[in-house]
Amino acid sequence: MRFYERQYQLITILGNPEGQPLWTRKKWSTIEPALLAILKLIPGPKSMQSLQYDGAKPVAFGRIGLNTAGLEKWIHDESQYPDRQQWLFHSNELWAPGRTACERLSLPPDLYFGFRNEAFYKPQNPNPYIVLAGALDRGSAFSAAVAEFTTTLISATKALHHSSKKTTWGKAIGLSSFTDAIGDLLSRGT
Repeated sequence: MRFYERQYQLITILGNPEGQPLWTRKKWSTIEPALLAILKLIPGPKSMQSLQYDGAKPVAFGRIGLNTAGLEKWIHDESQYPDRQQWLFHSNELWAPGRTACERLSLPPDLYFGFRNEAFYKPQNPNPYIVLAGALDRGSAFSAAVAEFTTTLISATKALHHSSKKTTWGKAIGLSSFTDAIGDLLSRGT
């Protein structure tokens, strides 16, 4: 199978601007158990990246583990990290297995989960934009865990809109290249 041929259930969600952002500890704690349930089904290392700014300068996080120490690097919590109130959250992106493992396996991730702060681009529109994709070849337990996580995200963000469709990781260009990858949707926007 070529990298771009793998089939996915792709879910996009536009959260309600009235809700608390996913990057706050209080909101993250409502979705984390459902996310961890999926990640337990995926072998190998996972990777998370967070893009945030302190003024005009990107915050340097280094490697972010999917554990308590990793969470403490990027999460916004006014009581524990009052200095982060000045940070502007842009996005988080999770690959499972991680990007490096995917390159080595020549296969896109079993799970892709990314979310972006729409207020970064449109201050009057602070709702989260979420992209979630679960590989369809992982079996029924995996599909059920992705469906449960989707329901949790829709509820937690009080979604204004959500959609779901079956699609490939990308669209072929010639014999060995591709474009319009699911992993690009977070940067391209709604």
